[in-house]
Amino acid sequence: IMKIERLIQQWQKRDLTIIGKIIVSKSLLLSQLTHLLMCFRIPCSMEKRLDSLLFSFIWNGRDRVKRDIIVQSYDKGGLKMISVALVQKQLMRKMLLRIIQPDIAPWKVIPRQVFLSCSLYIEMLFRYNTQYSEIKPQQKLKNIPLYYQFMLRSWDDLNVINDTVYRNDVIWNNQNIKFRIRE
Repeated sequence: IMKIERLIQQWQKRDLTIIGKIIVSKSLLLSQLTHLLMCFRIPCSMEKRLDSLLFSFIWNGRDRVKRDIIVQSYDKGGLKMISVALVQKQLMRKMLLRIIQPDIAPWKVIPRQVFLSCSLYIEMLFRYNTQYSEIKPQQKLKNIPLYYQFMLRSWDDLNVINDTVYRNDVIWNNQNIKFRIRE
């Protein structure tokens, strides 16, 4: 956090526009955290602290626009700013996609072993498009380390269907397949 504070102090001396500050925040400041966010689940207090640092840098103090609005796309009235929590969820989702790819890599041994212990439930998440919270026997999932639980919740929160995962999508009990829908 201190490194990011120093970078913010250096960049505040420049007379940047709001969009320029958002670009600096996304490309320079958040890139300093990428490895940390990918490897560790940071506490909510640290997320809030980092978000407030970034947003106070953008607005030179107090927020002038709600954060929910500024993170939206341009067509929805936002400025495409991102929050630390969202970045971490996206990185976790990306890591999970790397783990489930069929290639063989030494670093995948431990995560695959963890997911193998609850493979039925993991399959429900990916193949049947089920949400993490809907899986009834969550005791099996609660036995896996918190890092991997957060990884699965991040998948659920982003709720994005990826063709590489759904390549062998099943038909039975798939909520994305609808038949004769009347409106």
